[in-house]
Amino acid sequence: MVLLLRSALIRRFLFLVTVTVSMILFLYLYNKLHFSSSYITPSQALKSFKEHQTVPPTTKRDEVTDKRVDTTTPRKVPPQACVTGRNFDKEKEWAAIIEESGRKTSQKSQERAEHVKQMMVHAWTGYKKHAWGANELAPISGNPHSGIFSGTRIGLTIVDSLDTLYTMGLFEEVQLGKMWLKENLTSHLNVSVQVSVFEFNIRFVGGLLSMFALTNECEYRDLAVLCADKLLPAFETPHGIPVAHIDLKHGLNTRFTNFGNAILSEFGTLHLEFFYLSHITGEFKYRNLVENIREKVTKANVNGLYGNHFSINTAKYMSSNLAVSLGGAGDSFYEYLFKSYLQSGKTDTHALKLYFDAMEAIIKEGLLQTSGGGLRYFGMKHTGLSHSAQRRMEHLACFIGGVIGLSAEYSKNQTATLQLAEDIASTCHESYVRAASGIGPESFEFDTSKGDAVSAGGDSGYHMRPEVVETWFFLSRVTKDRKYREWCWDFIKALDKYCKVKDGYVGLHDVYLRRTDSKGEPLKEDVQQSYFMAETLKYLYLIYKDESLLSLDSWVFNTEAHPLPVLHPFS
Repeated sequence: MVLLLRSALIRRFLFLVTVTVSMILFLYLYNKLHFSSSYITPSQALKSFKEHQTVPPTTKRDEVTDKRVDTTTPRKVPPQACVTGRNFDKEKEWAAIIEESGRKTSQKSQERAEHVKQMMVHAWTGYKKHAWGANELAPISGNPHSGIFSGTRIGLTIVDSLDTLYTMGLFEEVQLGKMWLKENLTSHLNVSVQVSVFEFNIRFVGGLLSMFALTNECEYRDLAVLCADKLLPAFETPHGIPVAHIDLKHGLNTRFTNFGNAILSEFGTLHLEFFYLSHITGEFKYRNLVENIREKVTKANVNGLYGNHFSINTAKYMSSNLAVSLGGAGDSFYEYLFKSYLQSGKTDTHALKLYFDAMEAIIKEGLLQTSGGGLRYFGMKHTGLSHSAQRRMEHLACFIGGVIGLSAEYSKNQTATLQLAEDIASTCHESYVRAASGIGPESFEFDTSKGDAVSAGGDSGYHMRPEVVETWFFLSRVTKDRKYREWCWDFIKALDKYCKVKDGYVGLHDVYLRRTDSKGEPLKEDVQQSYFMAETLKYLYLIYKDESLLSLDSWVFNTEAHPLPVLHPFS
């Protein structure tokens, strides 16, 4: 009886084992067949990322030293020495540079620079009064505005404004901002809120790194590291292409099981900040991350072209019918290719070649066009290469005139390249002078019934963007042509007339002044964008100062106009 019972138990056990093994095998085969190769779970992504970090070291030839160097093992060098607390010596040095740059310019330019400085004081004072510590100010209502980092109170305007204040010699205002950051930023970042990796990098990491470069004060470096480390989980993807958004407290959103596409101008606009961060901390992990991005995206280009959307799962373009643009979704990727060359002390010749190859491919593809009225502009192929380029240019794309101008001396045909830069600057200027307000719209079309460089059914608002002034500033430095200063002064007068309010500056809903409020005044947007203080006012101030102030031989501006130093090559 006992033997029969034992035999029955053994058979039941073997049956259960057989069923269990069969189920495991079934689930394995089901998942293998059911899911495509591009479907990657969060755990798989993390495993792949960690394996990528721990593979045996590989080497490649360093273009600077012409030696084989390890490219996968994180390296460390001694961090840059810095000063704890307020660096009065740097302030005295900077004040002397500001004074000297003023003496080298005309009386008219000095007066105009002072006017821009007072514009900055006006905008900053309104923010301090009504929104201190908030991200932005709504100047008309006098309320805080959360801006693009909704759900946070992380002092965006403070971070974006500090290097502009410092450049103008407003050192006491800088100390107020620094004190708030020291006391509040760390705790205010410890919130479960999704933020844009791109925006957080160019504004917070870039702004804090710029202040470290200007002051050599340790606190700015430490806060920059804190902010950059918040972004690191975004890179925990199969190929190290960062996701678009990250949770400030919890990191990667583990609900994602398929990461989808990344936007070129977002994941391609990290190089300047992360490269400099490695330089000052000695932690090569930041540099390795952005070098990996460059390697992946350049390997996937289609005939030299880079599409606006890139697969995070496969590190490839989903189709050869790419959407290509120098405006939104593409813009700053091309900017950072060229500026990486400048930042490296002109040793990153690979970046320079990639930039020129990309611009040549864009022109060959037909994005550079000339309107019936003779205006040259860069159109867009947002719907794919198989379609004709749209006869429309975005205000965002006006930055390219400055980059082309800066790159002219390194091009095969310097005269033609510089002429193209000036033509683009002139086209963007036309979008301003053809508007009733004297301020250009968000986008403008060509060969329309209303003419060229006008908004014909698109977004006719002014959202305080800096790209046109940015190009005028760089071309002023490159060509020494005074017309760019005059164009900027016309713009300043328009800002004071239509955008200045009691407690700051605002945008316009319609630059053609067709939309008005109940009092007949142009309808205004009740927000003072932080980039107005980071970029627009900085460029306007610098154009009236001598070029020794933030010399382009020593500084390179990130896409938020935060100046970072030109670096000596890594040893």
